[in-house]
Amino acid sequence: MDEQNRRQAVRVACDLPIRLSDGEAERHGRIVDISRTGLRVRIPGAALGVHRLSSLVQVTRNLQEALGDTFLGELHYEMLGPLVQRQLTPCRIAKRDWEQTDVEVGCQFESPLRDEEVGMLGVALPAVGAEDAPEDVEGSGPFRRTEPAPTRPHLRKAPKPQLTAYLYPAPGKTSKPLVTRTHALTKGMAILEVASGQGWDLPDLAVADLVMALDAAYGTSILLRVVDGDDDLWAGPAEIQEVDIRPGNNEIRLGVTFSQQLRTEELGRLGLPTPA
Repeated sequence: MDEQNRRQAVRVACDLPIRLSDGEAERHGRIVDISRTGLRVRIPGAALGVHRLSSLVQVTRNLQEALGDTFLGELHYEMLGPLVQRQLTPCRIAKRDWEQTDVEVGCQFESPLRDEEVGMLGVALPAVGAEDAPEDVEGSGPFRRTEPAPTRPHLRKAPKPQLTAYLYPAPGKTSKPLVTRTHALTKGMAILEVASGQGWDLPDLAVADLVMALDAAYGTSILLRVVDGDDDLWAGPAEIQEVDIRPGNNEIRLGVTFSQQLRTEELGRLGLPTPA
């Protein structure tokens, strides 16, 4: 990534209101992080008609019904009205956790924010071409996850080398196991990278379409098996809770939560810290 693109991709945490509209209905949410090229917005589940036990598929359907595949976002609208607005294209859809109804949607802009718009928003994004970026920003794309909120378990980057994880379909589904690699692990969830050659055409695939395709092939309540070569490390039921596409990196990432938190011996086998 060249210097200009890197600066556009730098992302900062914030808490700004946003109004979302498909031209008819509108919804309101909060921007939780932003870059020059995209943002992550948190939408109350009640605004989408979903509850804490709704599946990711139901969340995705309701999001599409409420706002469509792309929608207009008016950033910091309570202060700025329509002065800073962008057409938003979702690239990540996530349920926050089992205890909250909030939905997180990562979106890309159709064009980067200009310097004057960044100034109006009052966020500490570096100027494109600036010599130094602020110390508290994280250099990653608009659809990368930020540091989890305090209510979320802290994600630990998976041990190196990455482990292989097989995602087995729900009962009644006949698809072959989906081969993935572990990107991050915690005692309650995993972030999985879909291995290449799995039949997903990223350049033409919207995140909502990917959620539906995964559900049709595997369901959302799946069995996960983690191995290291010929050694089985862990297996158990899990739930797909987020889907993240990254066309620039030609990647798909899946967030899955375990039905039960890993026990001490399971943490040890997966190379994670164990309680003292």
